[in-house]
Amino acid sequence: MQLNEEKPNCYTVEENVVNNFIGHAAKELRKKTKVSGKITEFYHVDKVFGSINGLLPGSTGKTAYRICKNKFETEKLLEWADLPTLNSSYFTHEQLKEAKIFIDESVHNKFVLKPISLGSGKGIIFNVDRENIGESWNRSLEIQRNRKVEEPSFILQNYIDGFDIRICIVEGQFACALWRVQPHVVGDGNSTVRELIARKNEQRQKSLYFQRFLYDMDEVLIEKIRSQKKDLDSILDKDEVILLSDLGNLAAGAESVDITKMVGENLINLALKSVAAVPGLYTAGVDILTENLKADIGYIIEINTNANHKVHYMPYYGEIRTPYKNLMENMLVKYKLKAGLGLDQRERRIYRDITKFNNYKEIYHSKLTNLLMQK
Repeated sequence: MQLNEEKPNCYTVEENVVNNFIGHAAKELRKKTKVSGKITEFYHVDKVFGSINGLLPGSTGKTAYRICKNKFETEKLLEWADLPTLNSSYFTHEQLKEAKIFIDESVHNKFVLKPISLGSGKGIIFNVDRENIGESWNRSLEIQRNRKVEEPSFILQNYIDGFDIRICIVEGQFACALWRVQPHVVGDGNSTVRELIARKNEQRQKSLYFQRFLYDMDEVLIEKIRSQKKDLDSILDKDEVILLSDLGNLAAGAESVDITKMVGENLINLALKSVAAVPGLYTAGVDILTENLKADIGYIIEINTNANHKVHYMPYYGEIRTPYKNLMENMLVKYKLKAGLGLDQRERRIYRDITKFNNYKEIYHSKLTNLLMQK
């Protein structure tokens, strides 16, 4: 896929669903909703069949929310479930010395330093090594303290290059997937890096979603360019690519590409299993690092209970998806089954998909129950 040859999507109020996603889904499904503060309830006739609180579906249990809020605790649970992770190591903010020893004794050369509890890429430092661990540690610690984190802490992960993808699981069914491409510019043989960035910003300003995430030519961006032996006045060869950031977060300027029809079955199953392994979790955005979109294996980076599904409605490239509609449909299917109501043909197909997820859920539940009985 040559992204520089693709035309980015542009979103406007007149032509696209850019807000009130639940309201649009309810209208399409001919269901009523009731809003009270941040909570929206979904109604079938006069009965509540589901809800969402902000970004958090009503089906998400407190235990699931607590586990997934802590990246390290999530990873330990996934390792217990025999699912592939990046084998992180945990450190409190007072354990810089121990972190240095860990890096010195590791067979790996490059690491990623992440705060335990911050989201949206805040405080994440890439390309951490023996030389810059101290500087990276202090920079991430400062970000955590500025954001009022009571007990700053970190995980160190092996750095692996690959595709950073988000797979959206909705009530036990695969809904859609995105590839998050790191912020970058592509040369045309004539323009400077400065000019290419300006053009990117012009394009992003045309979109209601991406106009919020323009590239600032600040010291962090300039340093990233400098690390690739370029500067703002360098002219890039045709099709030459340089990165503007290591972060794959859209808020940091990444570009989202819909890959719903391209992502491999093994990666979808990995996402389904990871959500099934968490007690009380049915809907989440699963972040996976993989060498290619059809790979047999990937590494689970994070499970997001408060996944921002609107990113699938407004991808930078590719087809628009509607996970909030999927959420309502799937909650309705579960409600109908519990109430003994009949399902139509589409709902029966949804139920077959959910059954596969429920089988995974039962396996992990039984495994956890046996473990607790042994204690």
